[in-house]
Amino acid sequence: MAEKLKLISGRIHWSLVAKAIGIGLGWYVLPFWLFLVLAAYFYLRPLFRPFQFVFPFLVFIVIISPAFFDKSLWLAGLIAVGTFLVLGTKNLVLVERKSSYQIFILILLSLAFLAFFSDFQRWNGLGVVLGSFLVSLVFFLLVRNLIKYEDSVLTEVSFDIWKVTAVAGLAAFLIWQALWVFLFMPFNYLSQAAALLVFSFSLIEILLAYLREDLTPRKILAHFSVFFVFMVLVLTGNKWSL
Repeated sequence: MAEKLKLISGRIHWSLVAKAIGIGLGWYVLPFWLFLVLAAYFYLRPLFRPFQFVFPFLVFIVIISPAFFDKSLWLAGLIAVGTFLVLGTKNLVLVERKSSYQIFILILLSLAFLAFFSDFQRWNGLGVVLGSFLVSLVFFLLVRNLIKYEDSVLTEVSFDIWKVTAVAGLAAFLIWQALWVFLFMPFNYLSQAAALLVFSFSLIEILLAYLREDLTPRKILAHFSVFFVFMVLVLTGNKWSL
């Protein structure tokens, strides 16, 4: 893991580290409106490619708002990591920008899944339906954004925009189906969110391989095996109760 992070960053960029820590601490100690000012300042400075990553950054800000999460040190640390990845990608600081941006998208999805599953018991029937639709819509938009970014940095292949939209839409539908399956499985919300995140990671990897035209049965089997092993661990590690 340490070697992979070293490959992503190349060398330590202390200004980027300071921004990430500043946003994480700012979220933890400042009023949210003042945190918004700080986050906008760090995102727009320098004013370089501000529109390419503005949507996932806004999703990031909305998900970590007080409407979804209470303040905690673990989430402040996760916010710092996410900030490091997205600003490092946006400002061309990180070396492996495709990997870092994909990790950032997975962090966003994990927060969205946690927000949904942790609040499930407080929602009424319509709220669950709307919440599941919004999570699937966010997945669709984030995955399409990720695919478009990968397309922009690839030179050997170019993705068709309609094909990208179609496969992202299909993936979002599968996530919506999986969300309802995990929703009614009798284990805690952390396990539900983790299971859906692993499924999402496998699905995204398969979609990217398909669009790059290097998808093989062996890759599909490998991702299915990872998900299967994870589900076995989750199912055996939880106490089943109705």
